[in-house]
Amino acid sequence: MCDLTFEQIRKLNPAADHRFRTNIPDEKIPTLRETGAECLNHNFRIFFDVKGLANMATDDLKKIYMEFLQLYSNSVICSLLPAVIYKMRQTSSNGFNSQTSEP
Repeated sequence: MCDLTFEQIRKLNPAADHRFRTNIPDEKIPTLRETGAECLNHNFRIFFDVKGLANMATDDLKKIYMEFLQLYSNSVICSLLPAVIYKMRQTSSNGFNSQTSEP
């Protein structure tokens, strides 16, 4: 997937193997912004689990947190990477960040 462009990824159907795929033939992979907005519309609690690319991830998360201020009370950023937690805490101390660890 990392070799695909954004446009190529948007053309993929994440429901292609789903048993109800005929009901949702044009399903698209959402952006982080679209996902955040949809989760907030349904009052879901969001766990952003960052697996890699700490700088890119924190830059994108900063943007979405600035656009959707309610994320500060409806989400958690967690990661095995200390750099992610450190960078997000530098941005704002209002959010909830959690460093995860392996057993």
